[in-house]
Amino acid sequence: MLSCNRVIALVVLLLASVSASASNFTVTRTDDPVPSGCQPNDCSLREAVITANALSGTDRIILAAGIYHLTIAGTGSENTNAGDLDVDTAIEIVGAGAALTTILGENSSRIFDVGAGGSLLLQRLTLDHGSDNSGDGGDGGGAIRQNGALTVEDAVISGSQTILLGGAIFNIGVNETVLRRVQLLNNSADLGGGAISSVSTLLVDSIVSGNSSGAFDGGGAIHGCARVYRSLIQDNHTTGNGGGIAAEGCSGNSMEVHESTIAGNTAVNGGGIYATYPFVVELSTLSANAVTGNGGAIYIDDGDPYGSTANVLSSTIYLNLAFNGSAVFFNNSQASPTYTITFQNTLVSGTCVRLGFGTNALSGLLGNIESPGNTCGFGGAFPNGTFSTHDVPEANLKLGGLGDNGGPTPTHLPLAGSAAIGTGWQAVCEKFDQRGYVRTGCDVGAVEVGAIDDVIFRTGNDY
Repeated sequence: MLSCNRVIALVVLLLASVSASASNFTVTRTDDPVPSGCQPNDCSLREAVITANALSGTDRIILAAGIYHLTIAGTGSENTNAGDLDVDTAIEIVGAGAALTTILGENSSRIFDVGAGGSLLLQRLTLDHGSDNSGDGGDGGGAIRQNGALTVEDAVISGSQTILLGGAIFNIGVNETVLRRVQLLNNSADLGGGAISSVSTLLVDSIVSGNSSGAFDGGGAIHGCARVYRSLIQDNHTTGNGGGIAAEGCSGNSMEVHESTIAGNTAVNGGGIYATYPFVVELSTLSANAVTGNGGAIYIDDGDPYGSTANVLSSTIYLNLAFNGSAVFFNNSQASPTYTITFQNTLVSGTCVRLGFGTNALSGLLGNIESPGNTCGFGGAFPNGTFSTHDVPEANLKLGGLGDNGGPTPTHLPLAGSAAIGTGWQAVCEKFDQRGYVRTGCDVGAVEVGAIDDVIFRTGNDY
């Protein structure tokens, strides 16, 4: 056995080894000179990234308050000396706060390009006015092109654009795009993914607003599969499908929306969400989304050949607009009955439309409300429909406007006398509502009147 002194000595050596393999660089200038090495009192952001790429371990670059300009235009080569900043190893870049530290692309360059062997963590800063141009490869990502690992926390990405995919971020690799407490604002993509185009996105406690995309791949905010928690996706636009999210072919990844609000987005089809199977919407609000075609809140396509289930649980679908299916449009084309769309303790204001030659149907399991008609599978003529309520007059819904009712995202609070109060199915009622408040009864929809804001009983999971 090792003696205590030998164990201590070994730990010291290990710590020394870790420290030797990782370095901190403090950037001392905000301009973008021709790189000549990162010196202690003379180091630009570009010079710090170049130096970090040459080292092993995870290196940290520290940015004080200020605006850091990237002005050296791209040359079409994978070269950090010009254009975007190539990240080929593990690098962390930490600012003084998103309101204080800005990396400005000047519309002359994409800002970061994370290579297949690279890992980039961005914290406490803003990326602004990145532009994907031919000098930087021209294949997407106005602010960031991701091929390796990417995590962004406590940050803003704004005003960036691409002629292809991913106004803010384009992920061409297999790693998930991880965003926590991030605001993605006013980015644009000519093809798809106004803010993000990624095979898989994890979005937590974030805001995605004012982004836009073209019709080719759609997704005014997000194009691709996504897991969304406690986030607001609002006022995004596409000339294609999926004003908020356009998610297709997610069999190998997740399409999930939890405790979030998707509101005021516009598209041709699927104002809030355009998705193939499988997907889950839980404890969420889809409000005032609008399309010129089908599916004001949600457009569901069973074109994925694998068969699966779509679940809409304890959610509120309200005030959405469409030519067909102001609430939900189901494009039903599969001949075999392997697809189900299940609603549970969900309030649906508007209509559901199922079109196509398939054999699948909408299914209202327990505790739902439809107003004003009977189109969503909640009535007795539909599977399991006898445990839900339909034909509820709109005047009886009595929901307040979309606003701050507590919690991280805006919601519609049932007012006194609302048909949603106390009419949910208790046996399958969620413990919490969208705000994270503890339910005291079982109201239909995302928000519980009288729920208790008691942080002791929350799970604490931050994903």
